[in-house]
Amino acid sequence: MYRYGPGGPETPAPGALRALPAGGTGGYGHEARTRGSGGGYQMGQGSYQITVDTDQGPMLVPVQLDLQQASKAADEKRKRNAGASARFRERRKEKEKQASFTISGLQAELRGVIEQRDFYLAQRNYFCDLISRC
Repeated sequence: MYRYGPGGPETPAPGALRALPAGGTGGYGHEARTRGSGGGYQMGQGSYQITVDTDQGPMLVPVQLDLQQASKAADEKRKRNAGASARFRERRKEKEKQASFTISGLQAELRGVIEQRDFYLAQRNYFCDLISRC
């Protein structure tokens, strides 16, 4: 933490967080952002400096961010999502296999019923012809 007061614009406090200079390397290794006066921010390696305008002049306030923790959380979320997707695909595959099995059984049953119908139609026609000859 930095103190701002009459002793000087910036005095590091004991155990203070280290803030990177304004032109330092950005959070992704290629960017250093600053905004105009009236407040802004500068990006560092997991460390940000917020510029606050005060009566005594601009004051840089360091903010420490744990980017690795956020990255780990995102990795865990991706792993959980990948696992859930795999389970969903497996369930869908099993449902499709079951539906295919059911369809095959129903088609076989339909063929059997059609054979029975044809047999009884042929038998009816035979007896009708037999009666009409008499």
